[in-house]
Amino acid sequence: MNSKDLETLLIKVNQYRQRNEILKEFESELEASYQCSHHLVVYGTLAPGRVNYNQVEHIVGKWRDDVYVEGEFVNSGWAIEFGYPMMRWTPGGSHIASYLLTSEMLPASWPDLDSFEGAEYCRLLVPVFDEHGFVTVGNVYAEKVKNKCTLRDSNSQPSDP
Repeated sequence: MNSKDLETLLIKVNQYRQRNEILKEFESELEASYQCSHHLVVYGTLAPGRVNYNQVEHIVGKWRDDVYVEGEFVNSGWAIEFGYPMMRWTPGGSHIASYLLTSEMLPASWPDLDSFEGAEYCRLLVPVFDEHGFVTVGNVYAEKVKNKCTLRDSNSQPSDP
């Protein structure tokens, strides 16, 4: 799948996720290609050595500290008091330095992590990159506004499917 097709597919999948719905056919396609459910991207308090790392430290897996996702920071969310603004996924946006946890334990951990992150955040699927380019697709907790996750691509404003 080329990068533009992947971006289009992720936007569509995430629009369903923002309504707490699953687009099974496309989520299954992404899972088969990238094992998305085994990838957590963190950029704030859940990262190793940070204030809420205890929420993920029991998850056995491999951490990478050399990845980034595209987006922008917004000064909101409960983690702002710890110096960590929320991320808004913006394809083609700034590089947000991140950590990538890959673990077979993550699928069973999503309900607890979703609960911990709370209603202000939405778990999106986003492309993950390193200095050499595309790495995989991972789950990231990003901005949620008015009970909907904010999705912006380089050509449009947030929209409902």
